[in-house]
Amino acid sequence: ESALQQEFVSAMKWIAEGNRADVRALLNSPRIAALYQRLQQTEAPTLAPTRMLPRLDARSSLAEWARLTAEFCRLPDWRGMAAETGAIARQQQSEEIINSPCYSRWRARFDELLEWTTGDARLGAGGTVSAIPVAPGIGRSLAETARGLLMHEIVLDGEHVAEYLIVAPTEWNFHPQGALADQLLGQDAADRDALQQHVARTIAALDPCVPWELEWT
Repeated sequence: ESALQQEFVSAMKWIAEGNRADVRALLNSPRIAALYQRLQQTEAPTLAPTRMLPRLDARSSLAEWARLTAEFCRLPDWRGMAAETGAIARQQQSEEIINSPCYSRWRARFDELLEWTTGDARLGAGGTVSAIPVAPGIGRSLAETARGLLMHEIVLDGEHVAEYLIVAPTEWNFHPQGALADQLLGQDAADRDALQQHVARTIAALDPCVPWELEWT
């Protein structure tokens, strides 16, 4: 399939301008419908269900994590388990993702964007931010971004920043026991080209915030 490069550039411009009608027309176009079909045709069911991170704001996060730590920022967990964040988690489509994992993740993002085009300012497409004091000199902020939950915690020492802790969506979704591992463990590795394509599709659907590469040992 030819890339929708120009459509993507146009859509970014329309979103910045608040042009909801043209974005909606693009998302409902035959080329996007063909993309949905192609995604489903290239998929095999995943081998394990993915745990979904629930919707949280800064206040409710305190009940889950009284304080953030450097270890938690590196390997975040929800009630002792790795969890997936992002549009698919916001919609809690855990059963659908078992059948069509990459398609489900892309479709969830497109559905959030479609909701934005109708004027419904729901969680996700436009982003939401909440903040709360944790203790004297300590504050926490949560932002629900397109990629998923982003957490910040700052510790002040007088007028200086003593510690700054960040948990990005990539740390959730690329946890060693997280969503990526759920879909890769147990895959047939006899055909390396096929496996490379599967890995690339899965990583693209999870949308990391950093470059990646696959190394064979």
